[in-house]
Amino acid sequence: MTEKVEAPRTLTEDLKAGIRDAYAKLQANTPGFSTRRSQSQMIGVVSRALATGNVGVVEAPTGVGKSLGYLTAGVPIALASRKKLVISTGTVALQSQLVERDIPNFLKATGLQATVALAKGRTRYLCTRNAAEAQGEGVQEGMFGDDVPLYDRPLAPIEMDVAEKLTKAFIEGRWNGDLDNAPETVTPTLRMRITTPASACAGRRCAYSAQCPVLRARNEVRDAQIVVTNHALLLSALSIGESDSGQPLIAPPADMLLVLDEGHHIGNVAIDQGAAFLPLDDMAKRTGRLQILIAGAYRAVDKDKIGNLLPNEAIEVASRVSKLLKGFRDEIAHVWIPQPDEREPMWRAANGRLPEAWKQ
Repeated sequence: MTEKVEAPRTLTEDLKAGIRDAYAKLQANTPGFSTRRSQSQMIGVVSRALATGNVGVVEAPTGVGKSLGYLTAGVPIALASRKKLVISTGTVALQSQLVERDIPNFLKATGLQATVALAKGRTRYLCTRNAAEAQGEGVQEGMFGDDVPLYDRPLAPIEMDVAEKLTKAFIEGRWNGDLDNAPETVTPTLRMRITTPASACAGRRCAYSAQCPVLRARNEVRDAQIVVTNHALLLSALSIGESDSGQPLIAPPADMLLVLDEGHHIGNVAIDQGAAFLPLDDMAKRTGRLQILIAGAYRAVDKDKIGNLLPNEAIEVASRVSKLLKGFRDEIAHVWIPQPDEREPMWRAANGRLPEAWKQ
């Protein structure tokens, strides 16, 4: 059993010595390394913030060596305190740079030993359950035999072949299920069909959980000493944790040493995380189609009531929702016309209070 050690609340002499030693080795073992005063200042700010549990803000132009700066301070402190160094970025490109180049080069140059993992959202990994279902599809039919397509079009034969090849590569251990590094070309349509968002994932209750790339990746994240993630996943992890097992997705906040790289993106990401997205026209159509599926559900279970609703009552609920969505769309069009020159038009309620007619 590993003994829990609390993070030091001061920048001790031992920590300072460890950070200086890491920086000296980084200089000595990195070809073309040049000492920058601004980078040294950054190491000091990050060291004091992480060691004492406070907040440090650093702004610096390209070329200063920001990632090596916070790694030089963060890795020794994380290892000494047995906390997880979590580096959150605003772009996928920086995540890849950190995991594939910056962190491995830093650890090699300094001789420090640390495990590293990349935390991504579920839809960036193969869902073996959905992939298996995709391979079994021919001409797609609706639920209960009704001719109601669940997707805009069935998968093409070549897409089903790709799904089969990806599943085989994962099961045979030749690929880890990360679709960003897929051995086959994945079309947008196929990607949608062989991934699963959090709302549709059964987690460890799924029959395919023993061979789930997402669960395997998340076990690696929980065990890693350095985790690279993105702002959206970080905020999601902090707000809801890990719903399928009751465990934190990355680590409890008290066990993190957190670095927000590209911190200027965090505001917009936070707004997006707290927002809901509803394409009104599309949802109105889908809710209208749902009436047929509801009728099929009653036939399939052979019951008079589902959820205390008679068949005609359940169908009326779907019809009413579809009408409300269409009415809501018309109401928005009546009160708000975006300016023609707005690239991404957005209406914001005064003081965050929606009109009464919109709340329902």
